[in-house]
Amino acid sequence: FVLRAMGVGKGAELALFLRSLVSWRRWGALEDDENREWHHVNDVYLEGGLPHPEEFCENDEEAMQYLMNEMKEEWDDDPEGCELWVGLNVHFGIFANPTKLWHYCEMRDIHDLYTTQYIEKLASFLVDIPGTFLEVGAGRGYLSKYLTEALGKPVIPTDMDSFPGVARLPYTAAIDAHSPSLVICAWMPYGEDWTPAFRRSSSVTHYLIIGPLSVSATASAWLPQPGWTGKRLIEADEYSICKLDCEQDPGNTKTILYTRE
Repeated sequence: FVLRAMGVGKGAELALFLRSLVSWRRWGALEDDENREWHHVNDVYLEGGLPHPEEFCENDEEAMQYLMNEMKEEWDDDPEGCELWVGLNVHFGIFANPTKLWHYCEMRDIHDLYTTQYIEKLASFLVDIPGTFLEVGAGRGYLSKYLTEALGKPVIPTDMDSFPGVARLPYTAAIDAHSPSLVICAWMPYGEDWTPAFRRSSSVTHYLIIGPLSVSATASAWLPQPGWTGKRLIEADEYSICKLDCEQDPGNTKTILYTRE
């Protein structure tokens, strides 16, 4: 939850957080794309209630009430901290007016909405990588499911928690068990860096990180390390949608593929 991200105190972390608030693409790229296909979203989230894309950035009274309840629980013993957090978010336009998209995702513990084009573009960067593909921290395994369909080869979903069809394994145990060539991680927990374990594995030639810089992983996790090169998959990100996106701050999801040199 983004409230915890406001606890950043180190200079590098704070600088990274503030930089991530700057839009990397126009919201218009989402609205203008009449050919964007939404059936991946609709096939997975069968509970219904998904806002139409044109309504994603509209303010929502229920979302505001949900947010206020979360704020009260999080900041009940720190009213000054709450006031600072509200002031920052009003200034930057993030969560000051929670959107229908954010409310929908929060109520269902969803981070990203995977469109057909995003999956297809992402798969095009991965298809020529040989070996075993592993997703760690996969949650319900939706990303693995869609990439398996697009690639025509299995992507193995694993997570520390128990979900149907997802192997219950910590990320280190999952890597040891499957010796993957590619490790995928979407929305790595904020303040944690799993990437050293990826790089230590002799089988891993590539790893993929997906998420917003502001509230996932650490600053160091996103940086290329000696012996590795990183490439942002902009062509895929143009079709990404995550729960943080709004008119003032679109394009929060970053998809970066790291390759062993």
